[in-house]
Amino acid sequence: MTGLNTRIVAPSSALGESERLQQGIALLRSWGHTIRSAPDPERHWGYYAGRDAERLADFDGKAELWACARGGWGAA
Repeated sequence: MTGLNTRIVAPSSALGESERLQQGIALLRSWGHTIRSAPDPERHWGYYAGRDAERLADFDGKAELWACARGGWGAA
């Protein structure tokens, strides 16, 4: 499963550490994946990775692989 068009989303908790996100992106790229979008690690609304509309907008687009940057509260 290499060379996939990949979108990273943050449907739950705020990211906090951009270094960990960048490490994950680097790992996916080392596997040959193309990163089409990634969430802004500075974006947050309370404990969440943005308002509902912002987190939903992260899913706008096509991808062969969807990766969640972080789990936690707020995905339901």
